[in-house]
Formats: sequence, structure tokens, C-alpha cells
Amino acid sequence: MTKAPKSRGANSVLDTVWPYAAFLLLVALYSLLTLAHGFNATDEGYLLSIGARIAEGEAPYTDFYFFRTPLSIYIQAALISVLGDSYTVLVSRWVWTLQMCLVAVLISLLYRRFVRPWELLLLLVTTFTVSSLLLIFPWYSYDALLFAVLMAVFVHFRQYELSGVAAFLAFMCKQNYGILIPGFLVAALIIQRIWPQLRVLTLKQGIRMLIGAVVPLGAYLIYLYFNDTLGAFWDNVFVYPRMASQVSVWFVLFQNHHEVIYLGLPAMMAAVFGFYLRPGRTVIVAVAALATLVSLVLIFKIHHNYIYSLVYVNLALSFAIVVRLIKSKQARESDVGARLLPALIIGVIIQYAAGFNYTGVVLSYMGSGLLLGILYVMYRELSQARRRRYIALGLVVVLLAGGLYHKYTYVYRDVARGEKTSEFRTAKLAGIRSGQRNVRQIESLIEAIDQRSERADYIFMFPDMPIMYYLADRRNPTPVGWYVQLEYGNWLMDEILASLEANRPKVVFAQRYFEVDFERAGALVDYRGIPRYIPIANFINANYNPQGMVGDVFMFLPKE
Repeated sequence: MTKAPKSRGANSVLDTVWPYAAFLLLVALYSLLTLAHGFNATDEGYLLSIGARIAEGEAPYTDFYFFRTPLSIYIQAALISVLGDSYTVLVSRWVWTLQMCLVAVLISLLYRRFVRPWELLLLLVTTFTVSSLLLIFPWYSYDALLFAVLMAVFVHFRQYELSGVAAFLAFMCKQNYGILIPGFLVAALIIQRIWPQLRVLTLKQGIRMLIGAVVPLGAYLIYLYFNDTLGAFWDNVFVYPRMASQVSVWFVLFQNHHEVIYLGLPAMMAAVFGFYLRPGRTVIVAVAALATLVSLVLIFKIHHNYIYSLVYVNLALSFAIVVRLIKSKQARESDVGARLLPALIIGVIIQYAAGFNYTGVVLSYMGSGLLLGILYVMYRELSQARRRRYIALGLVVVLLAGGLYHKYTYVYRDVARGEKTSEFRTAKLAGIRSGQRNVRQIESLIEAIDQRSERADYIFMFPDMPIMYYLADRRNPTPVGWYVQLEYGNWLMDEILASLEANRPKVVFAQRYFEVDFERAGALVDYRGIPRYIPIANFINANYNPQGMVGDVFMFLPKE
């Protein structure tokens, strides 16, 4: 097995530092050019609006519903409390950027000893790019990813109690990351039971990891018990999400991963072949190349989405590397195989956990970054392909190019890049540029809110735009933070209506279009055709008079 040469003395320090410095400089330049572009009042404002409620003294699960574990909203509440009005939307994006840089740097600690400085820089940039394809603002999935990666780093350096604590913190950001330790322990047990020659984890190390997770978890559950909120926590985190989403248990557990694996089977075969290619095996090379091409065509034809290709490439290479480790004693005993197998297993679990949601594999990209660097090194060192270094490098370059293209062409928040020429005047949106229609809409809503209510008054945004509570410094009168259908259900309706009655909002806004309809060209919101919206719409019509439109949003004022 070959290993990247390591410099010594001053050159060694320089070689260690310059890739990280160059990476941070590239991210800073990219962010300065793009981070202020675009705004849409959907997902981005949700955690900010909930964090503001906590900063004002409310508590999750008792004063309002929140269908995830609470660490992320407490992080936002802390930032709001410390920075006050200085914590703008743009500042929150910079916080996210620093967090994603930290994720890439932490991942690099697993493999940097095996790569040259220029390879390290390439992998840092690739990790950052593919881990941030869609959302570029604080979000609980990104927070969970940070702690999950920290768990992998602690396992790598054999700090097993700390790895358990990190896994607990990942779970506290998003409950599906609770599979990290069980998944890792079960995978290690199965692998070592079937193939004793593959050493992943000893019993003592597993117990240390469990202790690291169970102790803080137990302390938190005791805290909930003595505050009489344990039942509310359980319902919010494990019961209500299924009730609100109304998706099958099968999809909750597997989403469409089975489809990705099915479509990726040719690529998996190609990856396995790639480990055993010898000079002169022309037929095998042709079969592998054809299988890969078939996979690419199938998955793009069905999904038209780069993320699916990224996900199944990671799964294919992970499968191939495990096969190689099983078959080859030399691979198992190599420094790369022995040191990176645990990280490989954790990486697969993280990628699954990142996509463990109600929309499918498309969000798995958040967890793909850890795998890429590990897979690059393991393929380069363990494959028997004649030009394995070039194959590994070529794959990373292709995935980086696909990620950069996807980030450039996919505009999540609003209009096309060239149309983002207007800047917001609202203080908490300072520095952000968007399309003229979007800027007029948000500014007009803020003006209408200021004219008809005072700071900390109740207003009601329905069904979308939760960030308006944060931007206008107004209060949500209900225990539901965001009236998208994944965030509440009819079983909460009596409580919602009672809270609207008790905390009569000074002004109500109801959207004509769903906020995700950036172009405002789709179907109008049909409040009569959506059962969950009918009781709230009836309450508004019974107690408020329409006052025309603010942009494309209806405004209502209380009846005399």
C-alpha cells in the first residue's frame, strides 16, 4: 500500500496550514459574492421565529409545538439574546457558513494524514460544496450534521465517551440522528460477527460510547420529568410528526432509498469491478463502464437531480470498499483500511440520517460530505485498478463540478440570479438583495404591520411566512409556529382556535399563493379545499374584515 509522503519541519507546518487558509479564503470570497443573494420567507425564517419565542421566555412543547428535538432552536435563541437586533438574516447566514466550514475541517481530520496538501484543499472544497447544495441558512439538519461529524472524529481518535456525547447532541438537534449509536453498534456487531477479521469496535469501546450518550440523555429526561414535560416532549418529537405528515411507516423508515439502491446497482457492480481490474481485462472494463453509464442515464432520466447521483455513488463505493476489505487481508491490515472503516460506517449512517425525513433522499446531500473524503482515500489506496489514483481524483472532480453547477443553477429562494437587483430596507434584512416584486412585498407587509400594531403585539401570518414575526418583532398568538401541513394537524385545531380567541391578533395576513411559488404563477391557495385550513379560515372570516391586498397577501382587521 502506498501512502502520501509527509513533509517535515517548516515545510510540514506550511503544508498543513496553507490548504485550510486557502479553503477559508475561497469560501469567504464565494460567500461575499453570493450569500446576500435572494430571500424567501419560508424555511429560512422558521428557526429564527421560534428562537425569538424562546428568547422572550416561552418554552418548546409547553408554550408552542415543535416536532423536533430542541437544541437548534435554543442555539438560535442564544444568538438572538446575545446579539439582539444585530442578529440579522444575513448574519445568520454567515453563522451557517462558519458552521459548514467547521464541518469540512472536522471531516478532514479523519483523512488528512493520507493526502497531499493539494488533495486536502480539493476535498475541503468538495465537502463544503456538496454538503450545502440547497439550504444556506441555519437549520436543525445542519446542526445535527455538525455533531454527527464530531462523533466520527472522536471515534477516529478513540475518545469514545466524547463520541457518545456528540451523538447525543446530534440527536438533540434532530431526533432521527438517534440512530447514530445504535446503527454504528449494530453494524460493527454484524460485520465482526460475520467477518471476524474486520475489527471495528471492541465491547469495552462500545460501552464507553453508550455511557457518553446515555448519561446526558438520562439527565435531560430527568429534567423533563421534574418539569412535567416528558409526555409533551415524547408527543412532539415521536408522535405528532407522523400524525401531521400522514405518510406511511415504510416511507418514514426508508423514504426512497430502496429506489436509489435499485437504480444504483449497475454502479455498485462497476465499483466492485473497479477494485479488481487488471491490465488486459478489456471486457470487464467495458462492462463496468457500460453499467455506470446505464446508472447515470436511469437516475437522471427519472429524477433529473444531481443529488441522487451523489447519493448512490457514495453507496456504491462504500459497498465496493467493504467487499474489498472482506476479500483482502492486505487491505484489512493496511493503515487506511484499519483507521477509516469506522468512519466509513458512520458516514453511511449520517447520509441516511440526513435524508431521514418526509420528502425523501433529496436532503441526503447534507450528510454526503463525510463519505466523499473517506471514499476518495480508501479507493485510492485499496483498489486494485491500474489507474486507481486517476479514477479517484476524476470522481471527486466530477462530483465537485456537479455540485458547483447545481449550486449555481438551482436558486432556492426566489428569482433568477440576474434579477436580484433590489436591496431590502428592513433592518433585519439589511444587505440582502432580491427581486423587485419580493422586496416590495416584504417591505409593504412590514409597513402595514407597523401601522396597525405595536412592538410585541400579536399578529397572525397564515399559512406561511413565519419569519415575519421575527422581522417585525411581533408575537405569534398560537402554539403553532408555521402552518405548513407538516407542522400541525386537525387534532390541534381546538387549541389553535382557543389561542386565537384569547390572543386576538391586531392584524391578520392570509396568502393568496403558497410562499414556495416564487413566481406567483401557480394555483391560488384554496382554503376551502384543504381540511386543515378550513376552521382557521372560518375564524378569520367570522372575526375580521378584509382590508384589501398588501402585494399578493390578503390583510384583515378586527371587526368592531
